[in-house]
Amino acid sequence: MSEILTVLGNLSGRDLIDILLVASLFYLLYTFVKGTRAVQVLQGLALILILAFVAQKFRLGTTAWILSSSWLVWVLAFIVLFQPELRRALARLGQHRLLAFFQEAMEEEVIDEIVKASNVLSSRRSGALIVIEKGVGLKPYIESGVRLDSAVTSEIISTIFMSKGALHDGALIVQEKRIAAAGCILPLTENPDVKRVYGTRHRAALGLSEETDSVIVVVSEETGAISLVQHGKMANGIDPETLKEMLTLYLVGK
Repeated sequence: MSEILTVLGNLSGRDLIDILLVASLFYLLYTFVKGTRAVQVLQGLALILILAFVAQKFRLGTTAWILSSSWLVWVLAFIVLFQPELRRALARLGQHRLLAFFQEAMEEEVIDEIVKASNVLSSRRSGALIVIEKGVGLKPYIESGVRLDSAVTSEIISTIFMSKGALHDGALIVQEKRIAAAGCILPLTENPDVKRVYGTRHRAALGLSEETDSVIVVVSEETGAISLVQHGKMANGIDPETLKEMLTLYLVGK
């Protein structure tokens, strides 16, 4: 105990800042991989580091040499295995509040049309998946669907999702205050903790929200319930008034 107190007493202000930065980096890493398959991989890497420390402590020469000489392999394996999480982390850095100044706010008229269409689709229990682009571009997902480049109106949105046509099962993407495309394919979430009651639309909304800062409206075909998804979080069973308030908050900032 006295040795620990002695070490703590010898720490300078620079050492404390260094420790806080390292702790913050590990915490951010944990928040990015929490709830994903990467957690098990991170636990395995931590076990390897512990084994390397024990091998050096007890002077197990061969074991320590094998573990220390293969550090490059572990780095490459980390990059490959954590590729989705690293991509998500870099995307979130670009979504920082300091950069929000350069993002154009969504017009409230567009929000009103999306809310009106969601209410109509909910009352008729027509499933829908409406994505509103923010700072992170959605070009790859737009190219997976059918380009429309039309005005955002409740009539167009309702027609697309109530027609039971080719565009009904995909996502509709709003980009720069216009409907860019419909019938778009989105990535499904890899979070193993997602409830099984959620269907493909909800899982696709969560999957896209984990990789981008998009705001996504989901209408359940089974129940007609409206959900709002952003940053891997889902608000379920919201009414049109609450939907408008949340969209205004996330897209306009009011």
